Amino acid sequence: MAEVESRTRFVKKWTSRIARRGVSLLLLAVFGVCLVLSVGFHFMELTAGKPAATGTELLYFTFVIIGFGSLWVWMKRHFQDRTDSPAKLLWSVMVSGLFLIAIAGFTTRFGTISAAGIDLPLGFSPETGVPLTSPTIVKMIVVSLAQVLFAFLLMHRFQELVLVKRSRSSQRNWYTMLILMVIASMMTITKPAGVAQNEWQDVGIVVAVVFMLVNAFKLSWIVFLSFREKMATIGLCFVLALLLILGLGIGNSGVNILVPRSFEYLEFYFVPLASFVKQASMFGILYCTTAFLSLLFHLPTTGDYEQRQGERATMFSMAHLVSQVFDAEKLFGTVASAPVEAGSADFSWLAMPDHQSGSLQYRVMSSHNISKERLTEMINSDLLIEDLIAGRVPIIVSRASADHRMNVKPGSGVLGSLLVAPLIARDEVIGALFAAKRVINGFERDDVETIGVFAAQAALAIDNSRLFEQQVEKERLSREMSIAREVQRRLLPQNVPIMSGVSMAASSVSAQEVGGDYYDFVRLGEKKLGVIIGDVSGKGTSAAFYMAEMQGISSR
Repeated sequence: MAEVESRTRFVKKWTSRIARRGVSLLLLAVFGVCLVLSVGFHFMELTAGKPAATGTELLYFTFVIIGFGSLWVWMKRHFQDRTDSPAKLLWSVMVSGLFLIAIAGFTTRFGTISAAGIDLPLGFSPETGVPLTSPTIVKMIVVSLAQVLFAFLLMHRFQELVLVKRSRSSQRNWYTMLILMVIASMMTITKPAGVAQNEWQDVGIVVAVVFMLVNAFKLSWIVFLSFREKMATIGLCFVLALLLILGLGIGNSGVNILVPRSFEYLEFYFVPLASFVKQASMFGILYCTTAFLSLLFHLPTTGDYEQRQGERATMFSMAHLVSQVFDAEKLFGTVASAPVEAGSADFSWLAMPDHQSGSLQYRVMSSHNISKERLTEMINSDLLIEDLIAGRVPIIVSRASADHRMNVKPGSGVLGSLLVAPLIARDEVIGALFAAKRVINGFERDDVETIGVFAAQAALAIDNSRLFEQQVEKERLSREMSIAREVQRRLLPQNVPIMSGVSMAASSVSAQEVGGDYYDFVRLGEKKLGVIIGDVSGKGTSAAFYMAEMQGISSR
């Protein structure tokens, strides 16, 4: 049965994978067919030397919309399961953009477009917009495709950044922006290439820009970056914004230094696509700018955030440690290192009574970043622990050299400030967690709270460890007493002697695991039987010892 279910899951998995790949190939095939048909449309206009009929032009618009719509859906499916880091994501967009812009820039500068002795930089008839040469069509297709691919890639990858820690409102704002961008683009479908937009078309873009601004401030991913990642991301945002300005621009052909007049090529191909690329470029520039500024403002807080990360990681480790109570040395080591691992101290140690040796004096069980001998020289732990037990609240020594419980010279730089947190379990102080810094006044309120949480977790873990040891000892004693009870039972007669005319039975049940009750049978002759019955005063193991001795005497 299990083998059949495994095969069924395997078949379903591969069927689903083949279906996904089939859909992806279908989308690419639709895009390829529509692209070829759109190229054929322009060659048809080139051959005719005049614009196509209205019906043919509408069919061309349909092919372009379906083709690039299929490309958009294919890219969405391709990137939907990606989980790249922000730096890697921006890097991939920048590298892909550089490659596409380089192709477009090289294409626009390759060859000379002219006809009938008139130099036309784009190779389109200024009256009709019809291509004048075959190279014009090639340039238009290559430059337009490069720009659209860059714009689509930009929007899909930036969606991952905008929707970090996504909510219903953030998703709604993102998809509203995309819909408004598409509507603003489709409003230009009747606009001739090279002609300025009318007021309604400008209003459509302005409305889309409002939602661009809303989404440009979705920067939750920034707080999770380390200092090095923030520095790298700052550089990537700057370069990417520069690439968008110089490569795609925002529709002004004079700004597109890397790809001269690229926007005009795209407009002659399909005006709504040119509008969408312009809006995508505007959003990319806005998002890179806000990310750049936000990253700069977050740089000073990186250390605090990394400390909080260390605290969370240490708390998780401490919480996990509660169930790991089998190795006392490991337990003490983890507790002692917690303040340092969290970034709240330079060195730390754990002091507890040594119950194994029977002493009630506190001693250092484990230390981190400092030797136990050095601690003994610098600090009078007994005085500190006495005050800690009396007050049962954390002790903060802001200036160690001025405290009578310390043996630290001023300006030595070894120990500047100290924090001692009590480990309290079941209303009893079972130990003390020490955290020290080399600077004076080194502990703020949040440090005290953090180390207090560590101490509470440590007290719980250590108390659990002790309870576990007690339980183990109890089970060991229980097993030993069970063995003793079985041994004692075997010391008593296993069978009752049989004598004619007499019916006898015997049984002994101890009040505890073992006891002092004893009985035995002794043959005194052929027809005589002696019965020995004894009850040692007391109960438990001491009575059992006397009972065993009695059995030895009677057996002799």
